[in-house]
Amino acid sequence: MKKFFLGLLAILFTLNTIAQNNNNIDLNGEWKFKKGDNPQWAKRDLKTSGWDEITVPHWDWAPGYDGYGWLRKEFVLPRKEAYFFNLGQVDDECSVYFNGKLLDLYTGTDADKISSDTTEWKKYRCYYIPGNLVKANAKNTLAIKILDNEDQGGIRYGNVFVSNTVFYNSLPLQLEGNWLKTDGSNDWIIGFYNNKVAYKNRIWNYGTITKERNFYKIALSDKNVSEELFVKEEKSSGKYWIGSDTTALQLCSKSETYIAADKTPNIPAFKSHLNDTLGIAVFHGYIKGYMPGKSRFALVKVEGSGKNKAVERRIEINPDGTFLTHIPIRGAAIADIRFPGKDESSPSIIQAGKVTMLVIDLEEYKIRFDDEYDSRDRLTKFMGEKAAENKLNQYISSLDAGFNEDIWKRFIYASEQYIIRGNSYGTQVNSIAQFIAENYSKANDAESLKKARLWVNQLLLSSPDNHKFNSTYSIILQKLGERMEGLQYLAKAFDLAEKERDQNFSEKYKYQVKKYVEEILKEPKP
Repeated sequence: MKKFFLGLLAILFTLNTIAQNNNNIDLNGEWKFKKGDNPQWAKRDLKTSGWDEITVPHWDWAPGYDGYGWLRKEFVLPRKEAYFFNLGQVDDECSVYFNGKLLDLYTGTDADKISSDTTEWKKYRCYYIPGNLVKANAKNTLAIKILDNEDQGGIRYGNVFVSNTVFYNSLPLQLEGNWLKTDGSNDWIIGFYNNKVAYKNRIWNYGTITKERNFYKIALSDKNVSEELFVKEEKSSGKYWIGSDTTALQLCSKSETYIAADKTPNIPAFKSHLNDTLGIAVFHGYIKGYMPGKSRFALVKVEGSGKNKAVERRIEINPDGTFLTHIPIRGAAIADIRFPGKDESSPSIIQAGKVTMLVIDLEEYKIRFDDEYDSRDRLTKFMGEKAAENKLNQYISSLDAGFNEDIWKRFIYASEQYIIRGNSYGTQVNSIAQFIAENYSKANDAESLKKARLWVNQLLLSSPDNHKFNSTYSIILQKLGERMEGLQYLAKAFDLAEKERDQNFSEKYKYQVKKYVEEILKEPKP
């Protein structure tokens, strides 16, 4: 009878303190809170009957109070293994103790960065809990010491949860994250996350992981499909050889690799337009740190353009954070996906017959500081068969939000890679060239404008009667000072739009021609 009541007590304790969903243990909600500072409050076992209760996360833990405070939470973990603790954003400084032991802070997108720096309140914090500290099927305690220097304080933003992780248990921590080719293309190859692997247009579950000689062998599964993956570290560089065949592994790095392009690269012919027959676009992804709440649905909007009508639909997010939808479209379109409780959306190019993939880090949506949001390399990664186009659009979006020289250089490099490798579409190349023409002066980068001229000239060789290509070429020529020739191409764009009965563009070009002529007439004669 005693064993029965002890078992029942353990079940009730678990149900009352945690909600576990697909290996995520939700710690949002009620915590114990006490103002002041006492090192004894870090202990695993502590009487907290006199402590206040507080809801985590919160806007301000104690209005008007600045100073030290402690938060405590007790919960059960099912297995004695390593776990990942996501704390979110803390204002201002904190130290985290698990069962009385101080944890190191894991920072940044590079998983090999372990730090004790806890002084930046705008950073999202996560920690690794070593397996030897865990009490399986028993009480475990998190105790967080926070110093609020001024204004609001406490755990401000972010989902607070504990999740199991293959890292530390079966794989090296350095492997976590996104891996790119090192051949200069910077193509995304694979992403290793706590509970999922993104690879070959699929989101996989981890299976058996074994160490064979100097290889890690990882079994992957997705419903009825399986895949074997081999990983080998190149110790001298911190890079990894990754692939599904030990005889044909790809050397990968977490950082981008830049290789100087030829001064006069061979530019292949472009595909003038997309096939606009009706087809199915696959939109697939994974939300890191997803915690199912009141809403299990994301909202997807497809922009209406060309022969595509605007589409709006809800897609279900699985409890493990994965989502998959099939959208009938003609050619390509922009799909805007918005997640529950998030104001910001994530636009992606989708195309009939192609797979678009992305992994979303929800914490990133809450970082709203110019120095690290608009100008940095976003954690959101575009994968799949539309990765190159989506990457370019991501750079353009960042530059539109605020010019940054580093992002500009990466955008130009990515544009060159996209164009010289072939399989690029004329409409995308034209958009790139037009953006360069409108923004090159901000970077004082006349060389990029000359490159754009070569690209659009190549477009016109294959599609001389495309009015948009002629219009872009006229803009570039005007910027380069070749005004009369630019006027000729603009006049041609107007004629072509008239023939196609494209009233919006013909009116636009007519106005531009008029302004163009007026400016030329105002110029002093030699």
